Amino acid sequence: MPVRSGEKKDIGTARMRLGIFIELIGDHPVDTYTGADLQAYVYLLTHWPAKEKDRPKDKTAREILAANADLTAKPLKRSALEDGYVTIVKTIIRSKITELDYPDPLSGVKLFYPDTAAPRESAEPLSSNQISRIFHKGVERGLLDEAMLPLLGHLTGRRLGLLVHLTGNDIREKYPDVWVAQTSGIQLNREGHWQRVPIKTDASATFFILHDFLREIGFIEWAKGQGDSFLFPQLIRLADPSKSASSYMNRLFEKAGVITTRKEVFHSLRGGNIDQMRDNKVDTRDRKLQAGHKLDDEHDLYGFKAISEVRARNMARADLMESVDFSVFHGLDFERLAKAKRTFGRQPKVRD
Repeated sequence: MPVRSGEKKDIGTARMRLGIFIELIGDHPVDTYTGADLQAYVYLLTHWPAKEKDRPKDKTAREILAANADLTAKPLKRSALEDGYVTIVKTIIRSKITELDYPDPLSGVKLFYPDTAAPRESAEPLSSNQISRIFHKGVERGLLDEAMLPLLGHLTGRRLGLLVHLTGNDIREKYPDVWVAQTSGIQLNREGHWQRVPIKTDASATFFILHDFLREIGFIEWAKGQGDSFLFPQLIRLADPSKSASSYMNRLFEKAGVITTRKEVFHSLRGGNIDQMRDNKVDTRDRKLQAGHKLDDEHDLYGFKAISEVRARNMARADLMESVDFSVFHGLDFERLAKAKRTFGRQPKVRD
């Protein structure tokens, strides 16, 4: 299967980070690395510059670390260190467990990260006024993704990457007059190749309720009519649809005058949906199922791992968030929005 340009970049990044580990810790048989090696790697990366421009290509990893011993260049954040540099090494160390039959050397290992690694920033809630501005600006921009992804995030609580990859066939009437969306986790892309939908856990592959407002404005009917086509084709054609969508959403928030800190992001819409479910008295288990979170309580694992008909209907008819202006979504021409092409610095172009 051909590798897309975005995937090539990801592979190159992974190889680069693995190369740093080998240079710093040593190239040993994969079944001989231990948790201590990984901890040493984390400590050594304390002085690793976050920006590529501060890592000269003609310097070795140790030379780069030595040059930034005084931390004149900003070091990695905790999320980049943990999710980027450490995760790839963990994957490689564990890659031959079945083939070589060795115990998981990282089982139970707890890593300690340097104080210089800035902690993760939690998303902050958006006010009803901010959400309204995002909705209005998204519709005003004339692009389907900018108009509908914020609304879908607000009403479903699902991750942006999954929403971007929805197709018309992912939407169905699960119970009478209750519509849901669900992805199998693997799809046929525009090039005719099977690809993994960017879902974080298996729990993300469960169906989630589509609020009846989406039916009321005609979106569900239009979406169903797309069949096996992607709902957001202008994003899917890009090298990395999820990453591009995230960038576009950030810009949309800025255009709506919302981002005053890096904590007011698309993920805030998802968190707002979870809070709204809590306000609507949706129980914890159903909130987790709707948001695609893993069920971890032993009691929650009994019964079907899906939302029941009675509760699904209540969620589909739940009150919308007070003081948010949803009127802008009435009367939208989804077909026209889907055909519009993003043009930088100008209004989107629409093909007749």
